[in-house]
Amino acid sequence: MGFGLVYGALVLRFKNVGPLNNLLQLIIMGLCGAFFPITSLPENMKALSYTIPHTYAADLLRHYSMGSPTILPPVQEWALLIGYTALLLTLGFAALKRVEKGLKRTGHLGTY
Repeated sequence: MGFGLVYGALVLRFKNVGPLNNLLQLIIMGLCGAFFPITSLPENMKALSYTIPHTYAADLLRHYSMGSPTILPPVQEWALLIGYTALLLTLGFAALKRVEKGLKRTGHLGTY
């Protein structure tokens, strides 16, 4: 949800984010391990994957549904996921509030 709030702020700010949406979706889904475990990625791409919050959600889902080993111990992955959630919710609400305030000030909030 927090990632969605940040993305929502970008949509309000830039209006036409269709191409960005497609690109981000493909990159994030590919790098977070939704299609395959990130252990099969090259080392430099693994480092990037570890920074994406969706990685830990996908890894935990795979672990609990198929019993596969996790990147970190499940307790640590849950802690990271909760931390990422809190951080992204805070950033998302702040970004959305800032963009909305700016668009209200310029009169472009209702324009799409």
